Amino acid sequence: MSTATTIHSTLEFTASPKAQNAASAQPSRLKAVGRVIWKALEDMGRRRAAQQMRYLAPRDHAAEAEAVRTLAGRYRATDPGFANDLYAAANRHELQGHELQGHERQGGLA
Repeated sequence: MSTATTIHSTLEFTASPKAQNAASAQPSRLKAVGRVIWKALEDMGRRRAAQQMRYLAPRDHAAEAEAVRTLAGRYRATDPGFANDLYAAANRHELQGHELQGHERQGGLA
């Protein structure tokens, strides 16, 4: 005949006041560390985006302006005011492209 004995025990731990203070300070420390990491990741993302922008093909402002002028031509009869606004925007866009190209030639944009 065998006898089995089962012992049930409950352990309770009580943290010291010093440990409780350290535990309550952890969330604020974690938030601070999280903010530092988030800022570093944002900065890294900005630098990477700026670097990638340098590798993009240059925009053809003249072709883009011509596309807007074509669109303006479609509205010329039905909404001449809107068509004039589109023509003006196309002209500004094309001029902006010329200014950017001249600035790049002078070494202003890297």
